Amino acid sequence: MNINAINKRLKILKKNWPNKKSILFRHRFTIDENQMHIFKKYIDKDDFLYMRFPDKEKTLIGYGQAVKHISKNSFSQFSDRKYNIKSNVKSDHVDILGGAGFNIKKSEEYPWEGIPAVQFTIPRFLFSFIKNKMHLTYSCLITKHFKINELLHEFEELQNSLSYKTNYKKTKIK
Repeated sequence: MNINAINKRLKILKKNWPNKKSILFRHRFTIDENQMHIFKKYIDKDDFLYMRFPDKEKTLIGYGQAVKHISKNSFSQFSDRKYNIKSNVKSDHVDILGGAGFNIKKSEEYPWEGIPAVQFTIPRFLFSFIKNKMHLTYSCLITKHFKINELLHEFEELQNSLSYKTNYKKTKIK
């Protein structure tokens, strides 16, 4: 993870802010981490998401929220969303994870009270395992007044977290 490259991108962005209200800043890294290791390390994080596709060639593990969309009864508000994306990947696409209830028009009843009928999230940290490629994508919705040091601090914490190896012991149940 090259924090200097991120710092350079952020400084250029701050200096040459486009005429936009907000930007979805994204930075993708190639990583060399075991999928199960990532799952075990981050499963207790807030807003943890896990999606494994049926062909088992693609797995997404994410946590935190760069963007969150909630609705009580409609998908229509999501279809018109557009983001000004600044990424280090030329043809970047955004993975939006979430879901909806079976009948989003029906009022909430026990035990589903307080759970949104429709919710989608762009994870702040998204690990993607696609065939033999492993990436970590950081996403953050920023405005002109963002603080570079705060974002760099997140990267440093993530880098420390990734470099810290944990030993998980399997316990047999008799």
